[in-house]
Amino acid sequence: MKRFLYLGLFALLTVLVGANPVDHSAYDALLHERVSLGRVDYVALQTDARLGAYLAHLAALDPATFSEPERLTYWINAYNAVTLKLMADSWPVKSIKDINGGKPWDRPLFQPVGFEKALTLNQIENDIIRKQFTEPRIHFALVCAAVSCPMLRSEAYVAERLSAQLVGQANSFLRDPTLNRYDGTTHTLHLSPLFQWYAVDFGGPEALAKYVQPFLPMADRASIALAGRAPAVVFGDYDWAANAAPPPEPKS
Repeated sequence: MKRFLYLGLFALLTVLVGANPVDHSAYDALLHERVSLGRVDYVALQTDARLGAYLAHLAALDPATFSEPERLTYWINAYNAVTLKLMADSWPVKSIKDINGGKPWDRPLFQPVGFEKALTLNQIENDIIRKQFTEPRIHFALVCAAVSCPMLRSEAYVAERLSAQLVGQANSFLRDPTLNRYDGTTHTLHLSPLFQWYAVDFGGPEALAKYVQPFLPMADRASIALAGRAPAVVFGDYDWAANAAPPPEPKS
């Protein structure tokens, strides 16, 4: 029954798209409704047919035919939508790591036109996005459904605003003191493990401090400049608890 509903919604999306290669509007509306301050209403997503319809729409397209900004936008949105669907289909779970024996990123989940087999999240991120695009800011946009992830936007990424959206993601992630902060007393940057895992994409471990500085609060940048030397870098812990919205308060 769900399959026919998805196909019906996909047909409607196809009519609405017209000549445009991909339509993110239904996904955008879903994110506006189901995501607040990075927290996701997975309970509501379990019965929201728009998520499956959107993924069906993406899978029916060949991203190789898109322009580079459209292609990167396609893969970022696909990665995040697949993650949301995986979490919703597995809900309730305390963490994405509770799925597929602790290897949720290795489960084949998404097969677009042009691919012989379904792709895993690891393949989308590492074999496609990181290999085809020289864009380290994607690490602030791809969301792993955990508390310590960069915050999931309440809107879809779109090609015409992609760069501005990625800057916004970098700013919000690096200015969240629970995830990244500068300690002026010890002249130390406390960074998310994300920077350790993907250091090569940011120019290598020795380049991390230089990379993150433009995104730090102005007072921190001034303090680092005043010190006249690169700050030390240490990496914090990663909270893998699900980025779920809190349950609604009971009505009195």
